[in-house]
Amino acid sequence: MNNRIPNNLPNPSTDALIGRVLVGGWKVEGKVIRRSDATGGHFSNCYHVVNVDKNSPHHEQQGFLKALDYDAAMQETDVPRALQRMTEEFNFERDLVELCKGRRMRHIVRGVESGEAHIADVGPIDRVNYLIFEAAEHDIRSALALSNHVDLAWIFRTLHNVANGLQLLHSVQVFHQDVKPSNVLEFGEFRKIGDLGRASRAGVKGPFDDIDVAGDHGYATPELLYGFVHQDEGVRRRASDCYQLGGLIYFLFAGVSLTTALIVGLDENLHPANYGGNYEAILPSLRHSFDGVVRDLTETIPQNFQTKTLQVFKELADPDIHERGLPRAKKGTASRFRLDRYVSHFDLLSRKANLALKTALQ
Repeated sequence: MNNRIPNNLPNPSTDALIGRVLVGGWKVEGKVIRRSDATGGHFSNCYHVVNVDKNSPHHEQQGFLKALDYDAAMQETDVPRALQRMTEEFNFERDLVELCKGRRMRHIVRGVESGEAHIADVGPIDRVNYLIFEAAEHDIRSALALSNHVDLAWIFRTLHNVANGLQLLHSVQVFHQDVKPSNVLEFGEFRKIGDLGRASRAGVKGPFDDIDVAGDHGYATPELLYGFVHQDEGVRRRASDCYQLGGLIYFLFAGVSLTTALIVGLDENLHPANYGGNYEAILPSLRHSFDGVVRDLTETIPQNFQTKTLQVFKELADPDIHERGLPRAKKGTASRFRLDRYVSHFDLLSRKANLALKTALQ
């Protein structure tokens, strides 16, 4: 039986961090309560921090702390396995954060500090390991909810930033696997990709590499939902990130998950949970549903932006992995999922939208 402490209740180990000043001058101020639909790690709790060290280059900066929840692991039925899983996930993410930090990937949320706090008399384990990240204003879901009107320039800048971030990750053979609105964070006029916890890294065994759908099923690629796992890992991972980038286009214009829209467009007996056939057999139905998705998307895009936006969307988000990506690249190869062309497309669309906005305001 799983006796996991709910995230909104006091935790005897990680909540003991509140009020403490950690290495580097980071003071733990309060707990971040996860949304009910959050799909992050089961063995961590998150906190708001602020730097109070006047001699620190981060003085007065806000941060986001992710702390390992040993108490949760200790309450699992198989404690050794839970502890192993938790530490493997933490070490993998910490190494990726350090890799991105060393490469100065400005489109990826930056890790600021990592460490271990010793806390007496809180339970069987008297230490808490943590990662501290730069704090965002909010994710793009909140940005859309808080705004009465989101202009096209903001949408295309967001897509350009995310495409840039994914291209940087791919350049070092890292694949995010969980690109969704809650993992795209806003820093003023800049958007960054956060949460590398479900990522995959070529040549390094990751904690979620053996799971077909590593991230949120609500944003997963159709081929994975229907049990098709491409034998070429580079193709499989890149194709997933490309599809989820295309899914962001749909979310930013239509306001819902592309994967959800695709599945809703099918007869109920063809939904992944009910379907008994293979991926190849479902493709005609997925194609028909995708055509309806494209029609719905068209109605949300201003006419003078439709042609290029729909072209990019259909290439990135094609439900058929064999057709997805750059149309002139060889099928079945990783080169089909190069993102530099899409970075350029989003840059041009952003500039065009910004010019149109300035013209309208004159």
